[in-house]
Amino acid sequence: MSERHRLGPWVPLATVAVVLAVTLPASAQTSVQTFVRDEAASAVLSDLHSGAALAWADYDGDGDPDLVLTGFGFESGDDYRLYGEVYRNDGGTLVRDDANSAVVADVHYGALAWADYDGDGDPDLVLTGVAENIFGPAFGEVYRNDGGTLVRDDANSAVVADTRSGALAWADYDGDGDPDLVLTGAVGNDAGGIFFGEVYRNVGGTLVLDDANSAVVPDVSDGELVWVDYDSDGDPDLVVAGYTFGAPIQTYGEVYRNDGGTLVRDAANSAAIPDDGVMAWADYDGDGDLDFAITYSEGGIRNPDTYLGEVYRNDGGTFVLDAANSAVVPNPYNSALAWGDYDGDGDPDLVLTGSQASYAFGEVYRNDGGTLVREDVASAAIPEMTIGTLAWADYDSDGDDDLALVGQGWGDYDVRNFGEVFRYEAVAPGEPPVADAGPDLQIRSNLFFRYVALNGSGSSDPDGDLLQYVWSEGGATVATGLRGAPRLTSGTHVLTLTVTDPSGLTDTDDVAVTVTPDFDLTLRPVPVQRPFIHVDPGESFLFNYHLDNRDYTRRGGDAWFVVVDAAGAEVFESDPVSFSLRIGRDRSWRLLVEVAASTAPGDYTVVGYIGDYPDRLYDVDSLAFRVRDRSGLASAAGRTGAAAWAVLDADTGLAPADWTDDGTDERTAEAEPSAFALGAPYPNPAAGLVTVPFAVAEPGAVRLAVYDVLGREVARLADGVAEAGAHAARLETRGLPAGAYVVRLEAGGAVATARLVVAR
Repeated sequence: MSERHRLGPWVPLATVAVVLAVTLPASAQTSVQTFVRDEAASAVLSDLHSGAALAWADYDGDGDPDLVLTGFGFESGDDYRLYGEVYRNDGGTLVRDDANSAVVADVHYGALAWADYDGDGDPDLVLTGVAENIFGPAFGEVYRNDGGTLVRDDANSAVVADTRSGALAWADYDGDGDPDLVLTGAVGNDAGGIFFGEVYRNVGGTLVLDDANSAVVPDVSDGELVWVDYDSDGDPDLVVAGYTFGAPIQTYGEVYRNDGGTLVRDAANSAAIPDDGVMAWADYDGDGDLDFAITYSEGGIRNPDTYLGEVYRNDGGTFVLDAANSAVVPNPYNSALAWGDYDGDGDPDLVLTGSQASYAFGEVYRNDGGTLVREDVASAAIPEMTIGTLAWADYDSDGDDDLALVGQGWGDYDVRNFGEVFRYEAVAPGEPPVADAGPDLQIRSNLFFRYVALNGSGSSDPDGDLLQYVWSEGGATVATGLRGAPRLTSGTHVLTLTVTDPSGLTDTDDVAVTVTPDFDLTLRPVPVQRPFIHVDPGESFLFNYHLDNRDYTRRGGDAWFVVVDAAGAEVFESDPVSFSLRIGRDRSWRLLVEVAASTAPGDYTVVGYIGDYPDRLYDVDSLAFRVRDRSGLASAAGRTGAAAWAVLDADTGLAPADWTDDGTDERTAEAEPSAFALGAPYPNPAAGLVTVPFAVAEPGAVRLAVYDVLGREVARLADGVAEAGAHAARLETRGLPAGAYVVRLEAGGAVATARLVVAR
């Protein structure tokens, strides 16, 4: 289930961005400004695995932000627990507040938000979430802050809906001077659950359900809620994202304009923003209105298709996609994102974590006058995180924003759960790290579901700093983490491991990975000794198409062909054919390529593919041929030939048909134990090792031999007693002359024959 970054209470635009200056002394000119892990604070913060929520607020009134978190984590081994923790900030040192932690409910898959709902000057807390498993008892709790002590507000807790997998947000939408509450979420399982979208008006510290506005807000789960004055009229408007589970699943990305305390759907902006996304709002372009960054799936959270990361500019109350900044932001899933002015230049910067393909990442984007630029040094310092959440606050009171993250980090076979705090400060570069990508690897794999296991554990840093690990090929990232795990196609890949320390110093090392497919495709000319294929326009040529399933389970997919010219331009593509092969079996086809009569002379290549058409490839092989120029020859006059390109089954003259190796096809069949049978040898035609399947009905003498066209025995494959059932004999044909042969089986007075062609 996707994790969501929860935003704190709504504040007016003028106070959204925290503008903090960072000045380096002259002596620190050689230093690098970056994020540094606060070891003491990180040691105190609970390490969470999933279902996390996180929020800063100065609940004890001492002037520095304190922290509350909820979520799911492991204590040791497989022992897990749920957390509801409060951490007091004592002058930049986080200390677990045992008394308040005992009051806050231990939940996961919930939301947290602070606001002074009772008007006494200190922030109070509202919380939702679920105990036990995801469909267990849900909570909707309100805690009053009495001078730094959290006390459950029974009356308001009874009003707030008990939900999980939802969102919370405070804002004074009715303009009476106290913060009101909006809530989304669900209870029960998805299919039979109840979904909520509710608005609560705050009447002098008492929450009252606003039936009229609640009827407008959609009932959604796994959503996002943000109060934001996007139309700059002085009152907070509402943005809602999420989904409802039904037939079909309905996803939402809705904008509601606040007209004097009444929420009205803004149809134009609702159509402009994506459905069911994770959002973060800030005035990144400095024009005075709030913009947003969003990550989402085009197919929705329950039907993911393409994952996207985008930035939308607010132009006078209208949301417009910022294509340039969207191209910079990655396209993740399981993401969290938040704006904060970490470099103190007055405009909000963006931090984003999540997953792509087989790796997780943590990225920091500096805002240079409205243009997002990836900050490589800062990105190297924060952890690669998925399934988590994050929040900014100046917890050490040094004038710049610091970052807290809780969740799960991966990108390899190792999963690391963490709760970490990072300060932004100057770091003096030390010694550079040393990268070690490990020895070269030779593996068997084929993109069905397995990953290549990389290992950068030999890397080190002389200063003892934590390192960021990025694995790339040709400049493109394929994995992150100490033990990266990318999916690689068959062939040899040279991967580069780049390790970076917190000061930005790097080192690289290469590893060669040779991947041999478990599902192998081979194209060979007929006859196989043919050095090169020459063909006239309108004519055809034969080739052998061979599949070999070396895996430990049945494999299937699609097979298709493409013909390209010498410049690589495609001149023909066949329709895909579905196939399936049993464990350890192979299969050959003799195919015919018909060359269109209008084809220009030159060199061409027929490329065979196996995979999931058209996007996913398991293996590729190719066969080159030349189309001759016959235009000036008298013998070419009046010749027409094939009107169009085609790849045909040479035995039928038709397009190849879908095929499944179910144990009954004559070319690969293992005969039933109760039957006498001789299966067709394969591959056929053959140039090397041939398999001859056969079966006998009862134990007894069996003779299996191969004869040439003159009736001479050239090989004896079996001559003795065989058990009843299916058998397979092997024949090495490399010592036989090219030509036709007969395979003869004799057992129990029965005789069967099969034809075999040896090609060179």
